Amino acid sequence: MASNSKKIPESKLIPIIKHFRNLIAPNTDFDSVEVESGYGIADVVFYSLDENSIENRVLKSELSRLKSYEILETLSFLNTQENNEIAVTQLYQNLPFSEKYFKSKLLPFLIKNEICQLEKNDYLNCLWKYKVALKETVAIEAKVSNWRRGLYQAYRYRQYADLSYLALESNYIRPALQNIQDFHKANVGLIKVDSDNDNIEILYTPNKESKMRSKMLEMYTNEFILQEKNFIE
Repeated sequence: MASNSKKIPESKLIPIIKHFRNLIAPNTDFDSVEVESGYGIADVVFYSLDENSIENRVLKSELSRLKSYEILETLSFLNTQENNEIAVTQLYQNLPFSEKYFKSKLLPFLIKNEICQLEKNDYLNCLWKYKVALKETVAIEAKVSNWRRGLYQAYRYRQYADLSYLALESNYIRPALQNIQDFHKANVGLIKVDSDNDNIEILYTPNKESKMRSKMLEMYTNEFILQEKNFIE
Protein backbone atom coordinates (compact mmCIF):
# COMPACT_ATOMS: atom_id res chain seq x y z
CA MET A 1 0.00 0.00 0.00
CA ALA A 2 1.10 3.55 -0.69
CA SER A 3 1.57 6.09 2.06
CA ASN A 4 -1.16 8.56 2.89
CA SER A 5 0.81 11.44 1.45
CA LYS A 6 -0.79 13.43 -1.31
CA LYS A 7 -0.10 11.95 -4.74
CA ILE A 8 2.38 14.09 -6.67
CA PRO A 9 2.09 14.86 -10.40
CA GLU A 10 4.09 12.64 -12.74
CA SER A 11 5.77 15.74 -14.15
CA LYS A 12 7.72 16.05 -10.88
CA LEU A 13 9.47 12.75 -11.60
CA ILE A 14 10.89 13.85 -14.94
CA PRO A 15 13.65 16.25 -13.78
CA ILE A 16 14.77 13.72 -11.16
CA ILE A 17 15.06 11.00 -13.79
CA LYS A 18 16.92 13.32 -16.17
CA HIS A 19 19.37 14.26 -13.42
CA PHE A 20 20.47 10.64 -13.16
CA ARG A 21 21.09 10.02 -16.87
CA ASN A 22 24.71 8.99 -16.19
CA LEU A 23 23.52 6.32 -13.76
CA ILE A 24 20.61 5.00 -15.82
CA ALA A 25 22.18 5.27 -19.27
CA PRO A 26 25.94 5.96 -18.94
CA ASN A 27 26.62 5.44 -22.65
CA THR A 28 24.32 8.27 -23.74
CA ASP A 29 24.86 12.01 -24.19
CA PHE A 30 21.42 13.58 -24.59
CA ASP A 31 17.87 13.42 -23.36
CA SER A 32 14.46 14.30 -24.77
CA VAL A 33 11.02 14.25 -23.17
CA GLU A 34 7.62 13.27 -24.53
CA VAL A 35 9.26 11.39 -27.40
CA GLU A 36 6.95 10.20 -30.16
CA SER A 37 7.80 6.81 -31.59
CA GLY A 38 4.68 6.17 -33.62
CA TYR A 39 3.66 3.63 -31.00
CA GLY A 40 3.34 5.54 -27.75
CA ILE A 41 5.05 8.55 -26.21
CA ALA A 42 7.96 7.92 -23.82
CA ASP A 43 8.30 10.37 -20.95
CA VAL A 44 12.10 10.43 -21.18
CA VAL A 45 14.53 9.03 -23.73
CA PHE A 46 18.30 9.05 -23.24
CA TYR A 47 20.42 8.58 -26.37
CA SER A 48 23.63 9.26 -28.26
CA LEU A 49 23.86 10.32 -31.90
CA ASP A 50 26.03 9.31 -34.84
CA GLU A 51 27.32 12.39 -36.66
CA ASN A 52 27.72 10.67 -40.04
CA SER A 53 24.12 9.50 -39.94
CA ILE A 54 22.97 13.01 -39.03
CA GLU A 55 24.84 14.34 -42.08
CA ASN A 56 23.19 11.65 -44.20
CA ARG A 57 19.75 12.88 -43.14
CA VAL A 58 20.69 16.56 -43.50
CA LEU A 59 21.49 15.82 -47.15
CA LYS A 60 17.72 15.51 -47.49
CA SER A 61 16.94 18.43 -45.21
CA GLU A 62 14.40 19.68 -47.76
CA LEU A 63 12.29 16.81 -46.44
CA SER A 64 10.64 17.97 -43.25
CA ARG A 65 10.11 15.44 -40.48
CA LEU A 66 8.81 12.20 -41.97
CA LYS A 67 5.69 10.98 -40.17
CA SER A 68 4.17 8.78 -42.88
CA TYR A 69 4.28 5.10 -41.92
CA GLU A 70 4.05 4.22 -45.60
CA ILE A 71 7.11 6.26 -46.53
CA LEU A 72 9.11 5.00 -43.58
CA GLU A 73 8.13 1.40 -44.35
CA THR A 74 9.31 1.90 -47.94
CA LEU A 75 12.63 3.42 -46.86
CA SER A 76 13.07 0.62 -44.33
CA PHE A 77 12.64 -2.02 -47.02
CA LEU A 78 15.06 -0.25 -49.36
CA ASN A 79 17.65 -0.38 -46.59
CA THR A 80 17.46 -4.17 -46.59
CA GLN A 81 18.56 -4.40 -50.23
CA GLU A 82 22.23 -5.09 -50.85
CA ASN A 83 22.13 -3.64 -54.36
CA ASN A 84 21.07 -0.11 -55.20
CA GLU A 85 19.02 -1.30 -58.15
CA ILE A 86 15.57 -2.82 -57.70
CA ALA A 87 12.65 -3.49 -60.01
CA VAL A 88 9.56 -1.36 -59.38
CA THR A 89 7.45 -4.53 -59.38
CA GLN A 90 9.71 -6.19 -56.82
CA LEU A 91 9.54 -3.16 -54.57
CA TYR A 92 5.77 -2.80 -54.37
CA GLN A 93 5.27 -6.56 -54.11
CA ASN A 94 7.36 -6.53 -50.93
CA LEU A 95 5.40 -3.69 -49.34
CA PRO A 96 2.01 -3.97 -47.58
CA PHE A 97 0.37 -1.47 -49.93
CA SER A 98 -1.61 -1.79 -53.12
CA GLU A 99 0.09 -1.33 -56.47
CA LYS A 100 -2.18 1.65 -57.13
CA TYR A 101 -1.22 3.40 -53.88
CA PHE A 102 2.46 2.66 -54.40
CA LYS A 103 2.52 4.04 -57.93
CA SER A 104 0.36 7.08 -57.19
CA LYS A 105 1.95 8.13 -53.88
CA LEU A 106 5.16 6.39 -52.93
CA LEU A 107 6.91 6.08 -56.28
CA PRO A 108 6.47 9.80 -57.10
CA PHE A 109 7.81 10.65 -53.63
CA LEU A 110 10.94 8.56 -54.18
CA ILE A 111 11.60 10.09 -57.59
CA LYS A 112 10.71 13.70 -56.77
CA ASN A 113 13.02 13.74 -53.75
CA GLU A 114 15.84 11.97 -55.63
CA ILE A 115 15.83 9.03 -53.29
CA CYS A 116 15.54 6.78 -56.33
CA GLN A 117 15.94 7.38 -60.04
CA LEU A 118 13.63 5.62 -62.48
CA GLU A 119 15.58 3.94 -65.25
CA LYS A 120 14.62 1.97 -68.33
CA ASN A 121 12.76 -1.30 -67.97
CA ASP A 122 11.06 0.03 -64.82
CA TYR A 123 14.05 -0.30 -62.56
CA LEU A 124 14.87 2.03 -59.70
CA ASN A 125 18.41 3.10 -58.95
CA CYS A 126 18.55 4.03 -55.26
CA LEU A 127 20.62 7.18 -54.78
CA TRP A 128 20.12 7.63 -51.04
CA LYS A 129 19.43 5.27 -48.16
CA TYR A 130 18.06 6.38 -44.84
CA LYS A 131 20.36 6.09 -41.81
CA VAL A 132 19.17 6.18 -38.21
CA ALA A 133 21.35 8.55 -36.20
CA LEU A 134 20.27 7.16 -32.82
CA LYS A 135 22.87 4.94 -31.21
CA GLU A 136 22.43 3.82 -27.60
CA THR A 137 18.77 4.51 -26.75
CA VAL A 138 17.10 4.11 -23.35
CA ALA A 139 13.36 4.83 -23.01
CA ILE A 140 11.62 5.50 -19.70
CA GLU A 141 7.95 5.56 -18.79
CA ALA A 142 7.34 7.57 -15.60
CA LYS A 143 4.38 6.74 -13.39
CA VAL A 144 3.39 7.78 -9.90
CA SER A 145 1.30 4.63 -9.55
CA ASN A 146 -0.52 2.13 -11.83
CA TRP A 147 2.53 -0.04 -12.44
CA ARG A 148 0.71 -2.48 -14.73
CA ARG A 149 -0.15 0.20 -17.25
CA GLY A 150 3.33 1.64 -16.96
CA LEU A 151 4.90 -1.76 -17.61
CA TYR A 152 2.76 -2.23 -20.71
CA GLN A 153 3.76 1.19 -22.04
CA ALA A 154 7.44 0.65 -21.32
CA TYR A 155 7.26 -2.76 -23.00
CA ARG A 156 6.15 -1.13 -26.26
CA TYR A 157 9.22 1.11 -26.31
CA ARG A 158 11.41 -1.98 -26.72
CA GLN A 159 10.53 -1.78 -30.41
CA TYR A 160 12.99 1.09 -30.85
CA ALA A 161 15.01 1.34 -27.61
CA ASP A 162 18.01 -0.72 -26.55
CA LEU A 163 16.68 -0.68 -22.99
CA SER A 164 13.31 0.28 -21.55
CA TYR A 165 12.39 1.14 -17.96
CA LEU A 166 9.38 1.92 -15.84
CA ALA A 167 10.12 4.61 -13.24
CA LEU A 168 7.72 4.54 -10.27
CA GLU A 169 7.35 6.93 -7.36
CA SER A 170 8.77 5.31 -4.23
CA ASN A 171 5.50 5.48 -2.26
CA TYR A 172 3.85 3.24 -4.87
CA ILE A 173 6.71 0.84 -5.61
CA ARG A 174 5.64 -2.11 -3.42
CA PRO A 175 3.04 -3.69 -5.77
CA ALA A 176 5.57 -3.59 -8.62
CA LEU A 177 8.24 -5.26 -6.47
CA GLN A 178 5.78 -7.93 -5.45
CA ASN A 179 5.37 -8.68 -9.16
CA ILE A 180 8.98 -8.23 -10.22
CA GLN A 181 8.79 -11.46 -12.23
CA ASP A 182 6.56 -9.60 -14.69
CA PHE A 183 9.40 -7.15 -15.34
CA HIS A 184 11.83 -10.02 -15.89
CA LYS A 185 9.41 -11.66 -18.31
CA ALA A 186 8.84 -8.42 -20.24
CA ASN A 187 12.56 -7.51 -20.06
CA VAL A 188 11.64 -4.05 -18.77
CA GLY A 189 13.70 -2.37 -16.06
CA LEU A 190 12.31 -0.90 -12.84
CA ILE A 191 13.43 2.35 -11.21
CA LYS A 192 12.29 3.70 -7.84
CA VAL A 193 12.04 7.49 -7.79
CA ASP A 194 12.22 9.13 -4.36
CA SER A 195 10.59 12.50 -5.04
CA ASP A 196 11.02 13.61 -1.42
CA ASN A 197 14.80 13.33 -1.57
CA ASP A 198 15.32 13.77 -5.34
CA ASN A 199 16.96 10.40 -5.68
CA ILE A 200 16.52 7.16 -7.62
CA GLU A 201 17.33 3.49 -7.21
CA ILE A 202 17.55 1.02 -10.08
CA LEU A 203 15.78 -2.10 -8.84
CA TYR A 204 16.01 -4.16 -12.00
CA THR A 205 18.21 -3.68 -15.06
CA PRO A 206 16.90 -5.31 -18.26
CA ASN A 207 18.98 -7.15 -20.83
CA LYS A 208 19.81 -5.60 -24.16
CA GLU A 209 18.18 -7.51 -27.03
CA SER A 210 16.98 -6.76 -30.54
CA LYS A 211 14.28 -9.33 -31.34
CA MET A 212 11.43 -6.83 -30.92
CA ARG A 213 13.06 -4.05 -32.91
CA SER A 214 11.04 -2.30 -35.61
CA LYS A 215 13.15 -0.43 -38.16
CA MET A 216 10.17 1.74 -39.06
CA LEU A 217 9.63 2.82 -35.44
CA GLU A 218 13.35 3.49 -35.06
CA MET A 219 13.09 5.81 -38.05
CA TYR A 220 9.96 7.50 -36.66
CA THR A 221 11.70 8.14 -33.33
CA ASN A 222 14.84 9.29 -35.13
CA GLU A 223 12.79 11.82 -37.10
CA PHE A 224 11.22 13.20 -33.92
CA ILE A 225 14.58 13.69 -32.20
CA LEU A 226 16.36 15.19 -35.23
CA GLN A 227 13.53 17.68 -35.53
CA GLU A 228 13.69 18.50 -31.84
CA LYS A 229 17.44 19.07 -32.11
CA ASN A 230 16.84 21.34 -35.15
CA PHE A 231 18.67 19.18 -37.69
CA ILE A 232 15.49 18.99 -39.77
CA GLU A 233 12.22 20.92 -39.82
